[in-house]
Amino acid sequence: MSISAQSITLQWDNGSVVFSQLSFHSSAGFHALVGRNGSGKSSLLHVLSGEHRQGGILVNDDIHRTGHTVLVAQNASAYEQSVAQYLGIEAKLAALERINAGSVEADDFELVDDDWLFKQAIEADMNALGFTNAAQTLSTTMRALSGGQQMRLRLLKAFQQNPVNLLLDEPSNHLDTEGRLWLRAQCNQFVKQPNKVLLVASHDRALLGLADWVHELSTLGLQTYQGNYADYRQQAEAESALSEAASRLEFIDAVSLPQPTWATSGNRHLLHCDDVLLPFGVQSRITFSLKTADKLRIQGANGAGKSVLLRIVEGRMSPKHGQLRGNYHPHVLDQHFSLLCEHRNRLDNLLNYNPRLTLTEARTHLAQVGLGSDKVMLKAGVLSGGERMKLALLMVMLAGAESTKPQLLILDEPDNHLDLQAKQQLAGVLRQYQGGILLVTHDDAFALDIGVTDTLCIERT
Repeated sequence: MSISAQSITLQWDNGSVVFSQLSFHSSAGFHALVGRNGSGKSSLLHVLSGEHRQGGILVNDDIHRTGHTVLVAQNASAYEQSVAQYLGIEAKLAALERINAGSVEADDFELVDDDWLFKQAIEADMNALGFTNAAQTLSTTMRALSGGQQMRLRLLKAFQQNPVNLLLDEPSNHLDTEGRLWLRAQCNQFVKQPNKVLLVASHDRALLGLADWVHELSTLGLQTYQGNYADYRQQAEAESALSEAASRLEFIDAVSLPQPTWATSGNRHLLHCDDVLLPFGVQSRITFSLKTADKLRIQGANGAGKSVLLRIVEGRMSPKHGQLRGNYHPHVLDQHFSLLCEHRNRLDNLLNYNPRLTLTEARTHLAQVGLGSDKVMLKAGVLSGGERMKLALLMVMLAGAESTKPQLLILDEPDNHLDLQAKQQLAGVLRQYQGGILLVTHDDAFALDIGVTDTLCIERT
């Protein structure tokens, strides 16, 4: 069983080329796909799976797949569905409930198909993923779940489908430590089955350590190395190409972002959270204070309520109890890049969020963060995760620089989608940021690089 492509070229509808004359072949086993942000990894996964991205034009469609193929993309689209609907078990659950209530309808028995323990099985799987009340979660909408919980369910559904070819695009994103351990175990079990192909685009080095082959995508094409990520680095060094390969993998254009110019009289109070009880998540009271130069990390397991607390600070939700006091203007970078309009290009997104900018100034700022040139007119919906983060960060930093009011930067896992060098450069920008920061991240090294001044732990009780 395999996926193969021969001399394929993908370009956007504005004529810019994503990759050209690219060939790929995968036999059974674990294949890792690596490359710098914006190199085309997500686009390649979509093309290989048969799910072409909007705005993309495949010049040569010489692609062959044997067996059922499933892609877990970075971005989900089924937010309004209930968990049971998303997992495809709503009708079966309803039939089982009717039978338990006395139904003798043949259609109900056909739906259940003698699988009388399937509800217990799915609840056991969900409990293993950290859902403390699986029965209640099944009726919850996907939108109501945290990013980590959504990713766990999307991965659970994909593994339960048991395809021949499974393609995962940055599956570690949003997952906490337990979630990443579960993912690695599932990947191991999947490839142990005969004739299974697992192709994973990731910057998670622990996950890449499980690979049998590493495929590096760059402007030079696709280079294949046998072995895991460590073997790939050793082979590249043996070929006297380590520095070049590393730069292709991890380099992004230097980030040069403006800093806020508003004056503050010393390190004064920005925000005080007093005895707050979350409407969802943990039910313990939360109290903390933040000053204008503080960088506070919020830590906790998936579903604990980290994102809920950020929404309360932003003003989008109200606490069940307690209050917030402060004088600040919030700028939010959430897990889903909600401030970006998917159907607008990067230039229009920047100008819409920063209407005082001239067209020339906007183009200059985009070029400074490596988002200029022929890609400036590409819609945000086709950008890589790393490119979206750079655009969103540029938008909020420019807006904050013009304000005379103290700024609060709210960052919900901003390091997701970023390669190692991109993380280091983002950390450098945030370390120099002169406003307050509320940060959610599962990466301890990233938090340390930013210069976090304190940590607030939110744990389930």
